[in-house]
Amino acid sequence: MLRLAWPWCAAVLVFLVVLYAGHAWRQQQLARRPMLPTGFEHIDHVDIHCADCHHNWLDGTGSGICYNCHKTDAAVNREMEAIFHQFCRGCHVDERAQGEKSGPLRSCAACHPAQ
Repeated sequence: MLRLAWPWCAAVLVFLVVLYAGHAWRQQQLARRPMLPTGFEHIDHVDIHCADCHHNWLDGTGSGICYNCHKTDAAVNREMEAIFHQFCRGCHVDERAQGEKSGPLRSCAACHPAQ
């Protein structure tokens, strides 16, 4: 009985190692790849306080576009795409739920125009 368990355990261990290596490789690729171009018009967001998005204006720690800090910050660069999608789309979803003009919600090309 014990002899039958070893090959199974070895196979599971190999699978887990390959899975972990694949995940680690993907995380490195996410950290290195450039962000897609994003169409964003400040004029469409005049009703939103600047500091809601530009948090660094409040404490004076930085300026410029989000990419400059967030993509180069190892603590967040791998999750940046998901964070920004939630941040931006979340606001649009909330606006729509309140019956307000909400802009794009589901179309990738509405925010990420072709170059």
